[in-house]
Amino acid sequence: MQTYIRSKSIGNLSKQETSECRRLTMGSIGEMQKNLDRERRHSKPPFSSFMPASHKTGRAVMIREQASDKLLGWALIIYNSGEPSAHFYVHKDCRRLGLGRQLHRHVERFGPDAYCFPPGRRSRAFFRAVGACIDPGFA
Repeated sequence: MQTYIRSKSIGNLSKQETSECRRLTMGSIGEMQKNLDRERRHSKPPFSSFMPASHKTGRAVMIREQASDKLLGWALIIYNSGEPSAHFYVHKDCRRLGLGRQLHRHVERFGPDAYCFPPGRRSRAFFRAVGACIDPGFA
């Protein structure tokens, strides 16, 4: 399967891209969706004018199938008090194909010390295998 990665700041995501990410990770519920929505609000006026100059805008890293442009997985990098954290999701049918590793390599460019929040045992095993920082509350 041929894939490519597209990375954008949250404020530059199109409505279609935002919708695709939300649909892939179960619609309007979940931590990734809440963080995505919050970052989108904060990247636009009037909220953006209240952000300190040191505030880094979150990023979405999307991995897509080249032939169909279908979204296969994505990662969300956000900054809380200047500290990066990363959330990942790969479609269930596309797991164990190396897509998570590709996403992780790209995320490391923007947040090399980003904490990851693995919700389950398999996620924790994956993040340990790639050498990611795991939030102590999930270890």
